[in-house]
Order: sequence, then C-alpha cells, then structure tokens
Amino acid sequence: GIKEELGQQITKHIKRIHPLSPNPLYYYRDYGKENSNRIDRQLTYVWLVEMDVPGTQLPLKLDEEVADHKWISDTTLKEWLEFANDELKSKGHVGTKICHSTILTLWEKVQGATEKLKKESTQ
Repeated sequence: GIKEELGQQITKHIKRIHPLSPNPLYYYRDYGKENSNRIDRQLTYVWLVEMDVPGTQLPLKLDEEVADHKWISDTTLKEWLEFANDELKSKGHVGTKICHSTILTLWEKVQGATEKLKKESTQ
C-alpha cells in the first residue's frame, strides 16, 4: 500500500511500520459536485510509518488519485479536527460522517503510537 500511494522510491526511507488497527477500516468520502461527484469507498489497513527524514524531504510520487497535498504539524491537524468536529455537531451530523469518524479514530491511534515511540526512544 505504501509503495502504491507514495511510490517505490519511498521504501528506502522507511525506518519502521506500526499497524494502528488489527482489522481494516472502511473509508467513505463523497467529494461532491466541485470534485466531479467522485466517491471513494475502500477497506484499508492503517499504519504509522516512521521515516528516516522529515516528510518535506521525502521524494513523493503521488498517484493520480491524489488531487493535492500539504504537510502540516500535528498541532495544526489537531486544531483542524477539533474545528471540524464542532462544525459537524453544530449542523446536527454527529455520528453520521463516516469519513470524519474514521479520521478521528486514526488521529487517536496515531497519538497513542507516537507516545509509545517517544517512550521507546528515551529508554
């Protein structure tokens, strides 16, 4: 999956791969009219991939499914997730946005794995 999404050249930069879930997650996203009514449905395993260089230095070769990307800090991501969650709640969509709940679940798992890695590296 990593090679497919980021390109073959990325494998030489992988230090470790940590599975974040024992089973695949169902991902659903309706991109709407502004994105040609594209709908994404897939089962996917989720990993935390530890690299040997910062993400901004990786030689990414993203496939045609990727419309755009940018690197953000984990603090910025957390702020975005909190804002998005509050926005959904204000519109009465609590529990109905499969994609959003998937992202929140992933975030929680990444935070747990990151804390575990920090503890391992200091021992």
